[in-house]
Parts: sequence; structure tokens; C-alpha cells
Amino acid sequence: MEYELKISTDALKSLKSLPNPERRKIADKIELLKNDPYPVKATKIQKQGDIWRVRAGNYRVAYTVRKM
Repeated sequence: MEYELKISTDALKSLKSLPNPERRKIADKIELLKNDPYPVKATKIQKQGDIWRVRAGNYRVAYTVRKM
């Protein structure tokens, strides 16, 4: 099952400010989440509700999964 991605304007703004190699790593990781929002290395952030994170190079991608 493929999930729909929605990226906040703040996240896009931050992503655009990064160097191109880092931006590509993060974008690739985000694309992988479309097919598997709970990869093996995903970690649920403690005391933050339903927020998960995955590493993308030196950065972390924080996200939520909403089931409809």
C-alpha cells in the first residue's frame, strides 16, 4: 500500500536551504516512507504522541502517520 505524503511549508523551506547532497539523502528517505512508514530503524519519539523519526545522513526526518 502506498501512502500519501504531505510536507509542511516549513519543512520544504528547511530542506531547500540544505546543500544538494544532503537534500537528496533526505528526499530519498522521505520517498521510501511512502511504501513503508514504519521501517526497521524508525523510532517513535517518546512523549510526543504519534511522531516517528528516521535518520537520513546527519539529519533526522520527523513525521506522523495518519490512517484514514
